[in-house]
Amino acid sequence: MNRFIRLGLVTASAVLTIPTVQAQEKIGPDQHAIILTNVNVHPATVREARKTLDRIKLAALTLCGAPHGSSTYMRRAVMKSECFKDSLADAVRQIDDPLINQLHQRFH
Repeated sequence: MNRFIRLGLVTASAVLTIPTVQAQEKIGPDQHAIILTNVNVHPATVREARKTLDRIKLAALTLCGAPHGSSTYMRRAVMKSECFKDSLADAVRQIDDPLINQLHQRFH
């Protein structure tokens, strides 16, 4: 089953774009959300679950200030931020799939 996932958080960052993101919208004075479409929210295999989680991570990185093309140092710094952790956890919670939950808990 495919559906859209909306990652949202409070951030003062500018609007950013990456290829896998359907849309980013401003939802408040200092709030932005990224909407991913065609996300496999009930993957049949661990590989499919990892692919879904990777798409969510890429969107969360963009939303939190490390868009596609950012340096490794920048991506690592953003991955340690509350912004990234909260965005990722919120998206995983929205999906509520056992495989995706298991991968998220194992590696985060």
